[in-house]
Order: sequence, then C-alpha cells, then structure tokens
Amino acid sequence: MLFSIVTPSYNQAAFLEETIQSVLNQTYKDVEYIIIDGGSTDGSQEIIRRYENRLAYWQSKKDKGFADAINQGWMRATGEILAYLNSDDLLEKDALQKVVQAFTDSPETDVLYGDTRVINESGNTMRIFHSERFDLRSVFETWKDPIRQPSAFIRKSVRDKFGGMDESFQFCADFEYWIRVAAGGVRFLHIADLLSRAREHAAAKSIRQQDVQAEELIRIFEKFRNTPVFLNSGVPEKESLQGLYRVTSEHFINAGHKRKALQSYIQYSAHAYSGFERPYRILRFIARLLIS
Repeated sequence: MLFSIVTPSYNQAAFLEETIQSVLNQTYKDVEYIIIDGGSTDGSQEIIRRYENRLAYWQSKKDKGFADAINQGWMRATGEILAYLNSDDLLEKDALQKVVQAFTDSPETDVLYGDTRVINESGNTMRIFHSERFDLRSVFETWKDPIRQPSAFIRKSVRDKFGGMDESFQFCADFEYWIRVAAGGVRFLHIADLLSRAREHAAAKSIRQQDVQAEELIRIFEKFRNTPVFLNSGVPEKESLQGLYRVTSEHFINAGHKRKALQSYIQYSAHAYSGFERPYRILRFIARLLIS
C-alpha cells in the first residue's frame, strides 16, 4: 500500500526539517513524499534540497495558497492512500504502519483518521486532541470539525471521484471537503490512535486567522444550506444557525474583531433566545467584549 503525502510549505524553515524527517523516518517505508513550497525566502529551499534524493517531487514557486498546493501535490500522487501534512506538524513514527493495518482491517473505509498530540513551539506536549466520529448531523449542529487534520488519510479513489480541495477556502478547505465527500457517500472511520503532532505557535495560521475561519464557516453554511445533504440531515436551519454563530462569535473574539463578534452573537441570540432573555444575554456578551 503506497502512501502519497504532500507537505504544503511557505517560510516555515524553523520547523520544516523536523516535519520532513517525521515522514521519511516512518517505520512503514512505502511512501511517496511530495513538497509544494510557495517560494519561501527563509532558507526552506536549502532544507528541502538536503532531502531531495528521497523525495518523489518538490517545487518552490508562488502558488495560490495551501489548498492549491495540496491539489498540485495530489495531482502528482500515485499512491493508493493520500494525506497532507503541514510544514509545522509531525507524523508519529509508527503512524503509517497503524493506518495500513486499519485500512486492511476495514477495506470498506474511504477516509480514516486518528487523534493528535498538540505540541508547543519547542515540541513539548500541551494536550491530546481527540477526533470524533464523523456525523453530518453533528457537524451541521455544532460547526466543529470532528477530524484532526494531520491524522487524516483518504483513498485516492475519493480524490479521483470528488476532485481536490476547494481553493476558495484558505482555512476551512479540509472541513468543506469532508462535508462534500460525505454527501457523496464516502465512509469515514475514526481509530483511537495518536497518529500526528500538531504544533501550536504564534505564527501558526490556526492561531492568527480565526477571523478567516469564522468567515469561511459562514460561507460553508451558505454553500450547503439548500442542498440535499443539509436538508436531509434532520437539523433544523434555526438550530444550525445557533451552532454556527455561537462558534463564529468565539473565533471573532479570539481574533480581536469585537464588532464582528458582537454581530455574530446577535445572530446567535436571535435564533437561540426570545423575549426578555435575548437583550440580557447580548448585554452580558457586550460586557465580556469590553473586558477582553
């Protein structure tokens, strides 16, 4: 079983070599490794060149973002199993061996994913980030991604049937992808194994761009709200909007966008509360904004 793993990268020289080594030093060796660098200027290219004889392909030139980089890599992939690993994350040393065994034991599975160890800039463990069972009803209720991305692996047949990431999403492309392929009947399986390490640091996109995440979640809702996958999920639109605006208000707060956070919370309150309770809740939220 050949794995094709793509690393999209841009100016992550501080972490890139450790990421590369985590792929190339797997206990399972049948790996096709592709690096799509967006034209880094921080020494990343020199790091990649040190490993180029062990890479299936690499390039360093301007791209349209991480989703475009992944799509470029996946278009070159020949393996049966696809994955992508960001240039500041790591695979656990025996991750691919565990994934091979799980796919072998469950040949009907199309998307397989495990849990993730969250580490800090120095590589120290901060917490364990557990994935959850993928269920469209829960997704449309909570607007939270149950899949820890660095620990996700898909059959190439999924990509061949449904295409790649939607490049209009620069943060939530993987979340949109899971919903889209699930709508087409793709079968998901969560295994309770630690497969990767996701690094949290000040420059990480997940830390810096929570406002982008919020806006993209709203776009995903609009994309699917009138489609059969949403209408057949059993989730009332009002309930889905409650979950959506509750999550986006938190993202906007974390990003420091107080006006947008308030707008989202007002939307949430409009669907969650009624009567005298609604203005009371909004005033409490305004007080929280003022002290944040």
